Amino acid sequence: MTVSGKGLAYSALAQYQQAVTLDSVNDMGEKLARLQEAVQVMDQCVNYLSSSSNLMKEREVMRSVLERTTRDNNFIVSLACS
Repeated sequence: MTVSGKGLAYSALAQYQQAVTLDSVNDMGEKLARLQEAVQVMDQCVNYLSSSSNLMKEREVMRSVLERTTRDNNFIVSLACS
């Protein structure tokens, strides 16, 4: 992995960590934004990773958390609109 790849990976992991800490604050909007940014940056990072990298597993975890959080948010919004 190159220096650029490491920089992108650390940026993505930092955004993900901040999103996880927002669970206790219940700030769904910021959590979604940080998760989207983390996934987007990690997708850019893929160009620098080998397929056996542990970061590939982190990428999948980020994607699944983003999907779950998006579903939860959509459910909450649908309840509020009813």
